[in-house]
Amino acid sequence: MSFFLSPTTLVVCCTIAKTANESEIAELCGIANRYSLPVTWVISPENLSRATAVFSGLSHQHQIALAGFPDWFEGNHSRGLLRRALSSALSIHPLLESIVVPPCTHLSHRDILVENGISTACVDSFEPQLRRSRRPVPEGWPCRSLFWGLWDVQFSSRQTIGSFGSWFGRSVPHQSGALIVQNTGCFLASDSMAVCQRRLEHLCRWIEHRVTTGRIRTASLDKIPQLVLHSNGFTPTQSILKAA
Repeated sequence: MSFFLSPTTLVVCCTIAKTANESEIAELCGIANRYSLPVTWVISPENLSRATAVFSGLSHQHQIALAGFPDWFEGNHSRGLLRRALSSALSIHPLLESIVVPPCTHLSHRDILVENGISTACVDSFEPQLRRSRRPVPEGWPCRSLFWGLWDVQFSSRQTIGSFGSWFGRSVPHQSGALIVQNTGCFLASDSMAVCQRRLEHLCRWIEHRVTTGRIRTASLDKIPQLVLHSNGFTPTQSILKAA
């Protein structure tokens, strides 16, 4: 009999360096494909056209999240900047549904995101909540919906990068049915694509065994709204604060 009542849902996001070329992006995709891992690729506006061209030539479908900038969410001209950025990104990748908010930046302008088809916004931390989530969430899922049509999703701590085994080893047995959104890849300007590839390969190897044994199920970032609404076997919370 399995020890776990239900598997932990793991979403893997991989931030690709702005300077990555086509062959480096294709190598990252190859790693994910070898392990059948549905990675969500976090792409900067500067690299979106190049990455989309690489993905379009692959047999597997790859999900993209747009890497945001602080001035899209803060400042007097932020609404206009966000609108123009999304319009440009959608002209390159019309299937865009997710955005990653920069660290230390509060998520704002949710109405503009929804108007442009964005359904999931990933943040490092939630700002203080002034109202309840519009929809209940499964216990242990760090997400909330404060604006109809958009889900705010919180990344797990970046301190776990480089120590996946020990961190997941502690967390999974105590978080049956929980959601973990893990960001890997290039975070600093000094991070090379070789480092990014090693991090992803390490994580993929660790995940593979746990998927086989039923401890983990994997999903892409854009699937979170659907998983929340069809979370069979989960007990919804009455307050998003419990899940956050």
